[in-house]
Amino acid sequence: MILVRIKGKKSFKYPPNLFYKDANRLVQILQKEQFARKSFDVIIGLSQGSVPLMLHMANSLEIPESYLLRFSSKEDHTINVIKEPPWKELRDSRILVVDYLINEESEVQFVKQKFSQEKIEDYKLLALIDKRSSPHLKLDYFSRKTDDWVTFFWEREFYPSLS
Repeated sequence: MILVRIKGKKSFKYPPNLFYKDANRLVQILQKEQFARKSFDVIIGLSQGSVPLMLHMANSLEIPESYLLRFSSKEDHTINVIKEPPWKELRDSRILVVDYLINEESEVQFVKQKFSQEKIEDYKLLALIDKRSSPHLKLDYFSRKTDDWVTFFWEREFYPSLS
């Protein structure tokens, strides 16, 4: 589900008010869907940059358990997991997987392969921004789609006077 498409800019600053607007819209969509299905049991963030979104979603949706799946992406697009969640314990859970920015197909592919390998079937993928130019693998939810460079408010580059 796409909410907004950003066009025509080479660089896009993503301030706190826009973060909350987008995150709250995603929360509302998920809350409507939760009436039809059970709530999420677990939220997993895909990077350190996903922590603000992960915490906001966990608090807003009352998700009791959270994990940060820390991994590094190599130049050859392979992914090394730095810290693993307790996969076997999560098999019967409904999981929301979040990231602030998906810019490579390999990130989505990694999640789908890892969850399949760990025999986890009930999960949804969510991102604030989908930056993939030609996605083949589907995200369940994202707030914005762009090809532009995005600078988030928690990044140092957002505040030029501090650089």
